[in-house]
Amino acid sequence: MGVAQALAVLPGLSRSGSTISTGLVLGYRKEDLTRFSFLMVIIPIIGANLVELVTAGKVAAEVNAVPLIIAFVTAFVSGYIACRWMINIVNKGKLGWFALYCIILGLSLILFA
Repeated sequence: MGVAQALAVLPGLSRSGSTISTGLVLGYRKEDLTRFSFLMVIIPIIGANLVELVTAGKVAAEVNAVPLIIAFVTAFVSGYIACRWMINIVNKGKLGWFALYCIILGLSLILFA
């Protein structure tokens, strides 16, 4: 799974998709892999936000709290909905469309970015 995570930095490769597909090849259950994949991202997100908070310093102190709270709640709710939706898709086994999306996005980024 570590190798799949490392390869997921390439354009168009989904980190969670790489984890899930590698786990399926290794014989793990879809439901367990889906939960594991989404739980794995918590630490990097917390770390990235901590680094951002520390490096923002003075600028962050000057920002009004209300827009930050609204942004946090909006990101949390939309992220939760997206995660539940993706978990549902994976558990139903409908990954063909997601794979096609990743291929198109990856090729687009390679060609046009």
